[in-house]
Amino acid sequence: MAAVTVVDLTHVRCSQYDICVKQRISKCCALTRNGSQEPLFFIADLEGSVGTDRFPRSSIQEMFIGFSKSPQVLCKSSLSAALYSFKQAIDEEDISDVKIVTSSRGRGLFQVYQELLFTSAYNFEYSILFDNLSCDCCPLGQSTDSSTHADEAKRELSTFLQHLPALKGDITILRSSLISDCFGHGYSTRTGGISYISTLSSLNLFCNPRRKDSRAVVAENLRRLGLQAGFHPQQFNLIKCNHASDVWVMGKPAPDSYDGMVTNQVGVVIAAPGADCMPLLFTDPVAKVIGVAHAGHIPVDNDPFVLKSSTTPDSKCATCRHCNSKTQDKRRAGTESAAGSLSLSRKVISCGLLVNE
Repeated sequence: MAAVTVVDLTHVRCSQYDICVKQRISKCCALTRNGSQEPLFFIADLEGSVGTDRFPRSSIQEMFIGFSKSPQVLCKSSLSAALYSFKQAIDEEDISDVKIVTSSRGRGLFQVYQELLFTSAYNFEYSILFDNLSCDCCPLGQSTDSSTHADEAKRELSTFLQHLPALKGDITILRSSLISDCFGHGYSTRTGGISYISTLSSLNLFCNPRRKDSRAVVAENLRRLGLQAGFHPQQFNLIKCNHASDVWVMGKPAPDSYDGMVTNQVGVVIAAPGADCMPLLFTDPVAKVIGVAHAGHIPVDNDPFVLKSSTTPDSKCATCRHCNSKTQDKRRAGTESAAGSLSLSRKVISCGLLVNE
């Protein structure tokens, strides 16, 4: 499997920046003196001298003459921007194995970004080579509170993602004439988000650790959907999507898994995702109760779909074959339906959502 190496040149507070950077690069050259077949990335600070007249990028590339691949130097406005560009580059090449050459202090910081910007679909290895290269001006040996790193990284990454342009157009929310006006509701489509993975582009709303769309990107997609639909992400509740038949009645203890939710609470947003499966929305305008369910396409297409309440085992909510037939007719006609997924992709996760206003 293809792999990539990242060399950490972030070193903002050192007055002998150029010397320290050259030491790090020389150390990497020595370790790969026979030439590396793997892609090589250097991540540097914008505040440092890499990429400037003092230390041009060509100086780094000249140190790797004879290598099969010239290294790429990422010198961005922030570490978030640099790592996002790095992620785009390796995703384009379908590379999942990453080796990061850094210091002990750098490892802690990169691990924070690993958690935020990557998923378990990637494999990370850390090589600590720079601790013994620190000069008297280097802060490498100083301990820093890891929670401070995490909070700063989250704020920086969130700000960066908020400024990214939307892909594939603006956010569109489809609504159904079958649902009472006393409930806020809608079906999202695939446009208006920032997810660039082709099968998940662009308004993906479900983070699967086996795929490459990170929690931070999905959270930004949700934030943008909330701005358009009129809710705060903290109000948003998504079913667990386990392809099971349990329902969580909000206010009661939640089961371990549930593919449906029901509530009479006001101001709560509940949602069910759908790709090739269907998000179903249920409303009772009299009792002011709303419900959502994630329904597998095979049982909905072929057999009665039954959901079991986690607190009232004898209670059932079902759509019969007659209703399913009508739903399929509406889907084929391209019209809106409260009991049908209007997702436009097999893998990108759109959702149907309800608000008890």
